[in-house]
Parts: sequence; C-alpha cells; structure tokens
Amino acid sequence: MTDYPQLSIRVPVEFKARLNALSAVTGLAQWRVIVEAINCFFQDLPATDRALVDGLSERLLRAADA
Repeated sequence: MTDYPQLSIRVPVEFKARLNALSAVTGLAQWRVIVEAINCFFQDLPATDRALVDGLSERLLRAADA
C-alpha cells in the first residue's frame, strides 16, 4: 500500500462521515472502500464507456511509466 500513489480529494462533510462509518462498519480501510466504490461505478457504465475508460487508463499508465 505504501507504494500506491497518494490522492487528496475534497468531499462534503457528510460524505467524509459516511466514509468513516463505512470503514468502521466493514473493517475495510478507507482507501479500499473508495476503490470498491470506483469499481462499482465502472461496472455500472455502458460497455462502450467501460471500453473507453479501459483504453484511456491504459494509455495513462503507459505514459506514467515512460
């Protein structure tokens, strides 16, 4: 986990409270809750949008490695 890039975001106070509560109730780290939420959002996209996201994220990863 320490090898992961760091991300800072601003969220409304009620969402920060919900993230804290989700983490406490599930026993998952806050970063894991966010990753799971992004995965759920991604899976709910239409197939064409998922393909676009996959292609763009692959290009961004390659550019980061260069």
